[in-house]
Amino acid sequence: MSDAMAALWAALIGAFAALLVGGVAFVAALKQVTKTAYSQRQQAFWQLRRDTYANYLLALRGFSRAARTCSTHLMRGDADAQILESVKDAAEKFHDVAAVLDIESPGYATYIHPVSERCEEFAREVEYIVESWWEGVAASESGVPSMDDEFLEFHRILELNIDDIREAFRIDLHRGIRE
Repeated sequence: MSDAMAALWAALIGAFAALLVGGVAFVAALKQVTKTAYSQRQQAFWQLRRDTYANYLLALRGFSRAARTCSTHLMRGDADAQILESVKDAAEKFHDVAAVLDIESPGYATYIHPVSERCEEFAREVEYIVESWWEGVAASESGVPSMDDEFLEFHRILELNIDDIREAFRIDLHRGIRE
């Protein structure tokens, strides 16, 4: 084999090797981009869930505070329409955020939905009791009716459910992370 032919073969082998290495590098880069994109997507979903969970807890706590304030005024006998409206507004905000939670919480988090539904049910009960009490005030000629212990019990249970839902959210957000 002549020197020219050997140089030609060496150049051909070198070009093929460069092409092979370039292809391997391209495939490796593509895999890394895919992994990064997946990680960023998962992080975005995690942040969305975290924000939804935080908004849910804030709305639930706001409703709980409004209900507690209302119960204080109801027991003292100095409740008015403005206090009732604050409970209704807080309940409406909570139910709106709860609807978002139903959409955004992941399907595997089956432990979130039962607790969330319990919170919503108790919030509706508290709201109903407050409205019923207010209707009783409006219909009463003898003054303010007494506050029923049922309201206080519903409020206590709602507070317990807040602790349960917070724990369910924490479990979801930190699943897979070893403590």
